[in-house]
Amino acid sequence: MSLATKPQTRIGVDIGGTFTDLASVDDEGVLRVSKILTSHGEEESAVLTALDAVKDAKMAAPPVVAHGTTLVINALLERKGAHTALVTTEGFGDLLDIGRANRPQMFNLRYRRDEPFIETRMHREIGERMSASGETLQFPTAEAIGDLVAWIREVEAESVAIAFLNAYVNPSHERQIADALARELPGMPITLSSDMSRHWREYERFNSAAANAYVLPSAKSYLGRLESRLESAHAGASFFVLDSNGGLLEPETASQLPLRLVESGPVAGVVGARDLGIRHGIERIVTFDMGGTTAKSALVEGDRISSTELYWIGGYATGLPVQVPTIDIIEVGAGGGSIAWLDDANRLQVGPRSAGSQPGPACYGLGGTEPTITDANVYCGRLLPVQISDGIVLSKDQAADAIETVAEKMGVSARHLAVGILKVANLTMAAAVRRQTLERGLDPREFTMVAMGGAGPMHACDVADEVGIRRVIVPQYPGHFCALGMLGADLQFEETHIIHQPLHLVDWSTVSQRIAVLEGELTLRLAEATSIETTASICTVTAGLRYEGQEHALRIPFNRDELDAGDARAILRQTFEAEYGLRYGHINATARIELLDCEVVAVRTLPRPLIESDGNDAGQTHQNSPTSVDVVFDTDGELVSCRVIERGDWPGDQTLEGPLIIQELGATTVVPTGWSAHMAADGALVIEHD
Repeated sequence: MSLATKPQTRIGVDIGGTFTDLASVDDEGVLRVSKILTSHGEEESAVLTALDAVKDAKMAAPPVVAHGTTLVINALLERKGAHTALVTTEGFGDLLDIGRANRPQMFNLRYRRDEPFIETRMHREIGERMSASGETLQFPTAEAIGDLVAWIREVEAESVAIAFLNAYVNPSHERQIADALARELPGMPITLSSDMSRHWREYERFNSAAANAYVLPSAKSYLGRLESRLESAHAGASFFVLDSNGGLLEPETASQLPLRLVESGPVAGVVGARDLGIRHGIERIVTFDMGGTTAKSALVEGDRISSTELYWIGGYATGLPVQVPTIDIIEVGAGGGSIAWLDDANRLQVGPRSAGSQPGPACYGLGGTEPTITDANVYCGRLLPVQISDGIVLSKDQAADAIETVAEKMGVSARHLAVGILKVANLTMAAAVRRQTLERGLDPREFTMVAMGGAGPMHACDVADEVGIRRVIVPQYPGHFCALGMLGADLQFEETHIIHQPLHLVDWSTVSQRIAVLEGELTLRLAEATSIETTASICTVTAGLRYEGQEHALRIPFNRDELDAGDARAILRQTFEAEYGLRYGHINATARIELLDCEVVAVRTLPRPLIESDGNDAGQTHQNSPTSVDVVFDTDGELVSCRVIERGDWPGDQTLEGPLIIQELGATTVVPTGWSAHMAADGALVIEHD
């Protein structure tokens, strides 16, 4: 496998809910991976411990370190943020409480949406008004600003979000208030809604500012500590943080806009799946990433990764929407550490509560007593009682104790419950894959599933079977695949130019000039972000277009030079209608089209590490493993003899029939009866339904 154009030491570190993974490639192309327990509350220590694995690596120059973290999303979900104040336009102080009128669970009489991140008493209105076209109608007065400063001191706010009604068009009033607060309250963390998003929808933009301000103090502190300790351990290292859009951010930007890291980490696996698909010539991929806390799914079509500008913190059903560019990942609370429990009706539920790394699943022997998905896999024989990390040897006896306790309450056998836990989990995860495919009008049978994460390959075939997918690919080191994906991430920044006009009235020459200015600014910013010798920046542009009266827009990529040379408005309409017809099966040739904005994305490719592999280097990771094991697959309790093989001992180009268990560092792959597996030239396992 070759991911590179030149030797360059790169390191990827991914913090998950249970484990922290590292992947590194030194100047000679030597790949190293490691996995340790995440140190909750002091996550930077786990990162530095993981980096000890590369202390002897051969590096002619300081390394490039890319970091993904679950710190932000965990803080938002667990509501462990700062005491935050919201400053908003007079008359809009209740906006976060009112929200949207949509009710996803219309028949749930007890339905409640999650509470806003900033409580109502911490909302403060101020007299200001900007028109929808960006003209000042009312300036904030000096007296009002003075009263605001006094109020922030009085309520002892630890962070401030500033969100004005039409700031997405003209942010000058937000910046005026921010400058005043910075003078009077030095050191106060401040978030502007216009920095978070330059798109309309004030509710989502206000939520974005509130969520960012809520986690800003802790995220800034964490990244500061990590950067300082990293500099001490690896002087001169270039440190970047993975953005939710799949690019890299410099730590200064990440510290100020931590909401951009809401899916930091998982997106790297999607980027890696895209590269794998290109190598294998696969056009349609659905990813399946199952870690210790959640399972995630995303779509890749060719070299295009499905993305979104609207992310729901806590999920669509009850969560809060924020405007942040992110790879479109659907996430469910089913991971290896997800706890199996009984509800009030004595029905089995699995997740979303997780045992995490402390105390972890019962089979870890670290104090956990509640049964988890990992315990069910160990009890059923799908996961062998081996050492999975330093100091952790899986215990089947402790898994059995946890499962038997719940089985007794249900009045079923432990074996029946263990299989039931796995089936419930598989159905939950299959629902995420269906939402990515069937619910979008796509046939899952046309997709290949790429399985990753420590638990992904163990459940991939079962989940694929549920939705009709016939081929699963397990890349090398699937348990470290997100960290590996970070080795190929590039610097990426974007800016949005707001237009919001009927397409036939747009002055394209003015728009084109503004795009050119943004391209120049982003290119300069990328050049200043790193001293590493890199290739020139590449800029792409998309337009937000919709039929007049519609709520949502389609993002349409275009070539500015082609539009400058022709009838730009006619070309944009033609391109929009072609995409609209493809997605929805019809167009409205007489309707007017609106051009909401143009977004410029600039990418600067970092040097690729040189990795050479013969496709068979997973290594002998479990010295005393049996060659076969009895496994329970169904609730009838029948034991099925499974062959056990180390991935590093794969017999050349042979195809092996299931049932089969394949072990490797950081992951176990289960190939059920009716499936067969062979190894591709790049070392990926290709598993196909017979």
